[in-house]
Amino acid sequence: MLVDLEGDDPAAIAVAISRRLHTCADDVVVVHPARLDSAAIAAQLAARFSSPLLYFLPSSQEALVAELGRLSPRRIWLMDGIPNSLRTAGAEIVRMPAEAEELIEWVSSYDSSVVTGASPVTGHTTLHSLVLIGERSGILFAPRIALADEPSPVSDLVMGGNAWGAENTRLWLVDPGRPAAGLAVAAAASSLEETALYWNPEATVGWAEAGAVLREQAKGTSEVWAVGAFPDSDRWWLEVNLLGPELPGGGSTMFPDRRLVAFYGVTHTGVLGVLGEQGPSEGLERMAPYLEEYAADGLPTIPTFEIIATVATARAGRDGDYSGEISVEDLTPWVEFAAGEGVYVVLDLQPGRTDFLTQAKYYEELLALPHVGLALDPEWRLRSDQVHLRQIGSVDAAEVNAVAEWLAELVRRERLPQKLLMVHQFRFTMIRDRETISVPPELAVVIHMDGQGPLATKYSTWGALTAGAEEQGWHWGWKNFFDEDYPLATPEQVLELDPLVVFVSYQ
Repeated sequence: MLVDLEGDDPAAIAVAISRRLHTCADDVVVVHPARLDSAAIAAQLAARFSSPLLYFLPSSQEALVAELGRLSPRRIWLMDGIPNSLRTAGAEIVRMPAEAEELIEWVSSYDSSVVTGASPVTGHTTLHSLVLIGERSGILFAPRIALADEPSPVSDLVMGGNAWGAENTRLWLVDPGRPAAGLAVAAAASSLEETALYWNPEATVGWAEAGAVLREQAKGTSEVWAVGAFPDSDRWWLEVNLLGPELPGGGSTMFPDRRLVAFYGVTHTGVLGVLGEQGPSEGLERMAPYLEEYAADGLPTIPTFEIIATVATARAGRDGDYSGEISVEDLTPWVEFAAGEGVYVVLDLQPGRTDFLTQAKYYEELLALPHVGLALDPEWRLRSDQVHLRQIGSVDAAEVNAVAEWLAELVRRERLPQKLLMVHQFRFTMIRDRETISVPPELAVVIHMDGQGPLATKYSTWGALTAGAEEQGWHWGWKNFFDEDYPLATPEQVLELDPLVVFVSYQ
């Protein structure tokens, strides 16, 4: 179950956490949310007492008074500057210094088992570790600055912790843009010996590593509490890692943890590629030696069927688009076989005079499956005055982005793992404004170099297409033609290419 605690008001979030976790409390710690350095130290007291950490703001004083009345504490630990009017009947007021250095000294004299460490630094952009709380609890995280050249290891995501290594019943996820709320969570998670993660994969360790941490920490959990307003992509990533299916080979991220090795063609004939020269079972068996050879660098290989779903035609056809669509019913047996055998499927579109998005939507039923991706082949994308084999087609990046937006929304809606979106290219003119192709986190975008001919020429094309694209966020593919390449590139030669090839196909 996913429990949302949204909002920008840290005082309201702290009260919401208290209401959900505590029916009463002997001790309650109340601090200023604007004094994060001091609040981080006071949070350790709250964890030590297994009590709520609450915030005082004049605008939320009424809600705070109501919560204190509900909890009926014996002691209220107030930071200097917070009014005594918060006192509830029968409660003792304990005053704490508001300055961090004075508070460290004060806490140390009060309870030597609380390890305060040094005062944290605020004004941060990300959140990292600060202190241990005695021996009974895990790590409590508090704000400090992450230096520009400082790496962000996976361990920096974890801010609470189960000291005994047992599975958690509840996992906390905190928006790093909510540092004060994060402290309230950290106090609660530490006192309950639960785990909390600062959740901002794109800005910290990346989607693949964050997903691995999330799946590991979520083992055995029945509840996930999300604190903050997470973007749609972040929410999708949470849900797919907690509740969704995995990719062939495991996990929720396409790359860099696998390489796809594909046979290409239509399914009903070998005229357009090696894929259709045999049935799916025989094709998988025939693919086995290639899978082994392309795993030589240690990257796991996933067998892949790259199926031409819409075929470029010489005649306009009844709909006038110079493209023939293979029915979903005809493709389904191959897709179902692939699902049972750990095979990834890529549906390849040759749209003629129609557009890629129109054809992609025709296959929505299949693309809604976790092991089915999409490939766009601009060579066969014609203008209204063009025909196949007289002109080489092309596509605007805007059209590719329209497909990417639709496909990413499908991934989010269906709670699917990251999906492959591949675009074929062997000339710059095939993709206009290529540098503006977007890479939503729901998709792994691959530029697939599918030129044919002498190997030296293919190397030159590869170098030209990949140059200057290091910051685009794309991955790269290479295509081999059994009959048209001379010589045919060996797996060893493909593995030596820079940048890394994550998709290899054979036609």
